[in-house]
Amino acid sequence: MKIKLSIVLLALIASQATFAEHVGVAKESYEESYTEDRSLQIMWNPLSLLGLTFGSSFGIRVADKVALVIPLELTYIGGSVTYGDNNQNSASYVFGVNSGLGARFYFSGGAFRDGFYVQPMVNLGWMQFGSRNSAFLVGGTAMLGYSWVWDSGFTLNLAGGARYVYLTTKAEAKNDIFALHGIVPAFEFAIGYSW
Repeated sequence: MKIKLSIVLLALIASQATFAEHVGVAKESYEESYTEDRSLQIMWNPLSLLGLTFGSSFGIRVADKVALVIPLELTYIGGSVTYGDNNQNSASYVFGVNSGLGARFYFSGGAFRDGFYVQPMVNLGWMQFGSRNSAFLVGGTAMLGYSWVWDSGFTLNLAGGARYVYLTTKAEAKNDIFALHGIVPAFEFAIGYSW
């Protein structure tokens, strides 16, 4: 009886070791295919359309857990106003360009792979209000986010944080220069592709 029990236990231990070895090989081959190095990323933030802005970014991997990010935001709002007893018409527009440089530091995983990241960024921008007024923007953004990267390269980023904005402009009536500054929330729901 003891011999039969010993044989059964040895067979069970041997089968578990063989199964664990096959699982380990399968896991290693999956991780090798999943951790394919991706060096470039292009993203689009559909939430930026809520502010009548087209927001996108381009990323370049510079280290295993670090990527440089170059954002680009374009704004154009056009319209006209009818006023007065004579139904006078006044057309105006707002056009703006905002770009900068940032870095994305990944806590888990590597650059352009699934994982949490922190992203500090410096922004510069210029806006034109009609034909006479313009403004210069300087700012900084800090966000904490998570990135999902599918095997196909499809990428989804979700992040939130804060943005400091300093805007300076010249008033049309008296040529006075004034500035606005403050901290506003920053959100990113970006979709794109990593390769």
